[in-house]
Amino acid sequence: MFRLRQLFDELSTRSLDFLMLFLAVTLGFVAENYREAQVIEANLQRNYEAMLDELAIDRDQMDRISGPSVPQGRALLILEHLLYEYQGERITYDSLVDGMLSLDSIPSYPTVFVNNATYKSIQSMGYMASIARDDLKLTMTHYYETMMKRLEDNNALFDQEGADFFNNDMPVLKINWLRSDDALEVIKHPTDSAFNDLKTYQRWVLNRPETKDYLGSVRAIHDVESFRSRFLVYCFAVSKMRAQNDSLTALLESVRRE
Repeated sequence: MFRLRQLFDELSTRSLDFLMLFLAVTLGFVAENYREAQVIEANLQRNYEAMLDELAIDRDQMDRISGPSVPQGRALLILEHLLYEYQGERITYDSLVDGMLSLDSIPSYPTVFVNNATYKSIQSMGYMASIARDDLKLTMTHYYETMMKRLEDNNALFDQEGADFFNNDMPVLKINWLRSDDALEVIKHPTDSAFNDLKTYQRWVLNRPETKDYLGSVRAIHDVESFRSRFLVYCFAVSKMRAQNDSLTALLESVRRE
C-alpha cells in the first residue's frame, strides 16, 4: 500500500512538472504570437498611412483630368461641328478659322499613373492575410489588381490616340499650348514679332494650303470624333477609378481610427 502511494505521488509530481512545462511552452508561444501580431499590426498601420498618402496623390492626378473634362469634351464637340458646318458650305473658311482660334480648352492626353508601392510592400511582407477586415482586403485588391490594370490599358489606348491626333492628324492644335507659356522663351524669334505672336502664327498655319485641304476633308471630322470618343471613354475610366479610390480611402481612415 505504501508502495502504491509512493508511486502515485511520484506520478503526480511528474504530471505536475509536465503540466507546468506544457503551460510554460504554450504561454511562450501565445506571448510570441501576440508580440508578432502586435508588430504586424504596427507595420500595417504604417503601411495604411503610406497608402493614404499615395491615394491622395492618385486623386490629385485624377481630378486634374476629370475636373475640366466637361468643357474640354464640349470644345472637341464644337470643333467637330465647325468642321461639319464648313464642309457643308454653311460657313466660310475664315469663320472656321475664327471658331478654331476661339477654342481655349482643347484637351491634350495626360494619363494617370497609380502608385502601388505600398500595396506591393504589403504583399511581399505577407501581410495581406493579417488584414482582419475582409471589406478592406477586397477593396484594396480590387483597386490595385483590377481597376489599376484596367486604367493602365486605357492609358495605353488614350496615349496612342492622343499622340496620333496631335502629332499626325491635327498638329495645328498643339500650337496653342506650345506657344502659350511665357516661360518658354527659347522658342521665340529674336526679331520676328509676328512669328512670336500666338494668334498671328496660328492664323498663318491655318491658312496654309495643306491645312485647308486637311480641314476640308472628311478625315478631319473622323479624327476629331475618334479622339473625342477616346477622351470620353478615358474620363469615364478615371471617374470609376476615382470612386474606388474614395471607397478605399474611407475604409483605411476607419481602420486607422479603430
